Amino acid sequence: MDDKLQWKASWRIERYITGATEPYNVTEFEHNCGLHAGINLLFDLMTGANANHFDNSNAEIGVGDDDTAAAGAQLGLQAAVNKEYKGMETGYPVSGALQRVDFRSSFGDGEAQYYWKEFCVRNRTGGTNLNRKVDDQGEKRAGQIWIIRLRIELS
Repeated sequence: MDDKLQWKASWRIERYITGATEPYNVTEFEHNCGLHAGINLLFDLMTGANANHFDNSNAEIGVGDDDTAAAGAQLGLQAAVNKEYKGMETGYPVSGALQRVDFRSSFGDGEAQYYWKEFCVRNRTGGTNLNRKVDDQGEKRAGQIWIIRLRIELS
């Protein structure tokens, strides 16, 4: 019998016109690259060697406009200028009995208004990025709110 732990990352972006209650567009995409520093932080958290949890006060989702291929040795978003990190919405991240965690952040009108091409989850306290995903999701413009969710499932 082979031991195998599988990590499945699925992303979802809901796009709203400011003031709307229903999104005008929703996209879903999968996969990501686990970053070496982030994977090491997970092991440190498991063994008690670090107390910087990915909780509501410390977890952030980052978005940027760089399309450099993701690689494990990267430390986070690659964009030089157009990048922004946002904390979790109330009640996130969510984890429990389903072997998964959901991270969710909202980028309001006037925030992150550029092409969204790269994504990550970062620990605010230590600045360590867990992962990075490159996928061109289009341009966020004025008058829009984009809500992004990352679900990581282990099996």
